[in-house]
Amino acid sequence: MASLAILLCEDKSGMQHLRLARILDFFGVPWEAVEVSKLAEVQGKAQDHVVFGSAPAVAAALNQTPAVNHSVARQAAFYVYTGEDRGASERALQSLCENADLALGHAPEGNLSLRVSRDLADLAGPMAGLEFSSRLRREDSVLLGAFGGEPGFATIISAGGAPVFVRFEQSGIPVFLCTSSHVLDIDQVVGTGFYDVKDHFCSAVPLVMFVKTMFPEVGWRPQELGACLIIDDPLLRQRYGFCDFGMLHSLMERYGFTTNIAFIPWNWRRTSSYAGEFFGK
Repeated sequence: MASLAILLCEDKSGMQHLRLARILDFFGVPWEAVEVSKLAEVQGKAQDHVVFGSAPAVAAALNQTPAVNHSVARQAAFYVYTGEDRGASERALQSLCENADLALGHAPEGNLSLRVSRDLADLAGPMAGLEFSSRLRREDSVLLGAFGGEPGFATIISAGGAPVFVRFEQSGIPVFLCTSSHVLDIDQVVGTGFYDVKDHFCSAVPLVMFVKTMFPEVGWRPQELGACLIIDDPLLRQRYGFCDFGMLHSLMERYGFTTNIAFIPWNWRRTSSYAGEFFGK
């Protein structure tokens, strides 16, 4: 686990760097901006940390860094995202993996099946095993080539069967690669009345998964994790279908969750007197 985020700065870091810093601020994660050429100087000095950067920046920093001394280097992991120059990111990725067969393909058109792997549940959390249909953004890419033999390689999120968020190792240190060049602007006004994470799934979800996993002790955390069961328009009887309200009440007391029941007044004549007294308590 880490306690500090290091953001690799290039000569022209652009909006990606600024937006990433704002996201880390939002989660309460302390961060420090470090020039690519200075990464080797902070490896043994900084506290346990995670390095964030574009694929070209991370590849350049590692090429300038001597072989990792595990007794000195204190990176917990790298988080790598593709830059706006897809070709430069592809070459950087090939350098990182020492695999010239890897490529970044354009996002396929139309709806694709997006799937979160069940194999890394500690990272994916409640999204492990999730599968749904959605479109990719123009800034998204898919990973192509013979990547299965990379050390520690695992596909975390795939789109249409192609990896879009993966894990592999570089000198024994975990590297998490997001193939999207889009970094969410959390200061942007939400125009549709609510934010739908499916619109930026391949960029937002990998980053949030990673931050929540790597900074469990330093980031903001809720005082408690709550759950609410929502039941839409049932008849208010002791038992309605598979719902036994007496049993539900006992389960709520045992596990500490709440229940929200939508009730249409049109059905008031069908409410039993027992149920009326039960829900009136």
